[in-house]
Amino acid sequence: MNDKIDAKKMKKTTRYNIKKDTLTYLNNYGKLKMYKLPINDYWHYEFWIAKCSTFPNGKRERKSTFESKFLVAKEIAIENYIAYQTAKKNNKVNQIAKITNKNIKNSFAYVGQLFLHSKDKDVETRIKNELQKVVKRNPQIKPNDIEDRRKELTKRLSSTNNTYRLCYNLISKDFGSKDINEIEANDIDNWLQEQKENKVWSSSYTEKYKLTFNVILKFALNNKDDTDNYFIKRLPKLKSIPCDNSYLPGFNDKEKDMIFAYLKQKSLGLTQFEYEKLSKDKKLKKQVWQKHQNDFEHFALNKDRSLWYELHDSTIFYYGSFLRAGTEFGQLRFKDVEIDPNFILNGRRNPTLRVKPEYVKVAIHDHPNYTSNFCVGIFKNCLIRYEGVADKFLFFNDEYPTLVRRNQFGKFISSRFKNILLDLKIRKDKKTGINRSFRCLRNTALTVRRENSPSSAVSDIASNARTSTAMLERFYNREINRKEIAQRALSIKSNN
Repeated sequence: MNDKIDAKKMKKTTRYNIKKDTLTYLNNYGKLKMYKLPINDYWHYEFWIAKCSTFPNGKRERKSTFESKFLVAKEIAIENYIAYQTAKKNNKVNQIAKITNKNIKNSFAYVGQLFLHSKDKDVETRIKNELQKVVKRNPQIKPNDIEDRRKELTKRLSSTNNTYRLCYNLISKDFGSKDINEIEANDIDNWLQEQKENKVWSSSYTEKYKLTFNVILKFALNNKDDTDNYFIKRLPKLKSIPCDNSYLPGFNDKEKDMIFAYLKQKSLGLTQFEYEKLSKDKKLKKQVWQKHQNDFEHFALNKDRSLWYELHDSTIFYYGSFLRAGTEFGQLRFKDVEIDPNFILNGRRNPTLRVKPEYVKVAIHDHPNYTSNFCVGIFKNCLIRYEGVADKFLFFNDEYPTLVRRNQFGKFISSRFKNILLDLKIRKDKKTGINRSFRCLRNTALTVRRENSPSSAVSDIASNARTSTAMLERFYNREINRKEIAQRALSIKSNN
């Protein structure tokens, strides 16, 4: 019996022993240290609160950050450490909330912490509800699969909170000690403009900090302090900030053809000279490609050509599917796609794909869309590669088979595409000087559809791509040839 008890104690001790290789001391913050435990993948922090009226004997503070990334966890640990020490100096340790502490009554720092805590609680509730649904749908699901799903949900649902937290930490350096009720719109606008002029961030990052201000202020407007009064009585109205750097220029027809030709050349295992020579003979080129396809169907391609052919298929499918490059494309499974054989295009039956990703980036566009018809052939190649198993991913499933690893797939294909652009010397857009990426292909596809369609079809193009008409027009107006538009507009004959 004693042996069993000792074994249990040993097991418990082992689960909560610090992983020595993760132990990190933050020397600039007293005896603050961080570490991981075998029980989970989160970073924990620990520090000592010296003797005070609240804790006559002192107190060791130990908490989990609920973050697996060190840099994010470090920010949480430091902000809690500083807050405790500040509260101790003011002899207000007893006012410290469980989440952290409020060093100044109703300060921006304190309200921000309350906001972050509420957002974290919302995420925990959503994860719990989602996992309950998963178990209810599939009672036989394995514990490893549940944990895999939990990690994926945590990563996906916590990403916005992590952005808020990082922005909050930087904002608090200037606004943390100010009473939130005394912060005016001009204070925030001037601060954001100053950061932008000093080129501390790009315009898109400035928008993120502005958004963080907004959500914390809205939280303050709708929540009460310890005296049962709302933190603020009105919401400061902030100026809009142009976000030019969020624009991703597309590729013109020549550049697009160069990219697709490069992928074909690599898939065939040819040099650039050999491929250019082959391209001059259309009949021979067709025969070579048919032989390549036949070799693929009989699994006769070598490893290098197989990889390039899958890169070829994934790139062209992304271009023709109008999916977003993140979770929508990266986590697309066979169960999310079906062939519609009765699709009518230009008065003729033309089979195409109906796609409804499980993970949609923009909730208001949670509806299926149809791809370009050439995606059907690529989808059939995917069926050959992975036998059409419902839960398998369409592209590079063997290399990145789990949800947790699909983020690595995104990095892989982005890196490969970047190298292609560098090889072709077309990475930098000539008009804007902006470096282009894999995501630019979607903008290219939408611009092509917009240019070749009447104005009445704009809303249809946007709806099928699961985006807004305003967003489509915004990118279209940046891409079009202004001279050609002016020539068409000014050539209209007057009725007079």
